[in-house]
Amino acid sequence: MTIRERVDKSIAEATKARNQPRLECLRLAKAALLLKEKEKGESVSDEAAIAVIRAEVKKRQQSIEIFRQHGREDAAQSTEQEIKVLEEFLPTQLSAEDLEARVRAYLAAHP
Repeated sequence: MTIRERVDKSIAEATKARNQPRLECLRLAKAALLLKEKEKGESVSDEAAIAVIRAEVKKRQQSIEIFRQHGREDAAQSTEQEIKVLEEFLPTQLSAEDLEARVRAYLAAHP
């Protein structure tokens, strides 16, 4: 299942559950994906979809900083929730320990 399909499915689930904050975030993600498709003139690949979602996460991280500078903790917290929703569609990142272990194993196998 592609990322676009997963977003569509999550929108349907959020609609049924009447989870309005999640639904709004997913609709914004879908709009960003549709915009990218219009630019390219074809459906986006998963790699392109990941790039679009990462860009959306980055925008929200910048917004959190601005909200906190202006004392809007409530807006910062809701934006953090949006980031959590978007991160569901991104590949999991390796922790620092896992990355170090893999590098050490590679270096040990290839002196």
